[in-house]
Amino acid sequence: MIACYHSPLPIPSQVWEDIAMDFIQGLHPSQGKTATWVMVDHLTKYIHFCALPPSISAPQLAELFVQEVARLHRFPRSIVSEQPKL
Repeated sequence: MIACYHSPLPIPSQVWEDIAMDFIQGLHPSQGKTATWVMVDHLTKYIHFCALPPSISAPQLAELFVQEVARLHRFPRSIVSEQPKL
């Protein structure tokens, strides 16, 4: 058995410096979208939601991140995700 040690995340000093992200999948289709991408700022708890189509590539996700988050808040120092392997 592999031991897993968790250390606390540093307290951010700037908004959108450290974020968390996750995906909500398997939703009923709405305008062709079946998933939601959730991004949360660790300092303010401000949230961005992006509706996603059933299949989206990593380059498309990166482009969407730039359009929806980075252009408004800059690129974060760290991103935490607990997304399991698909």
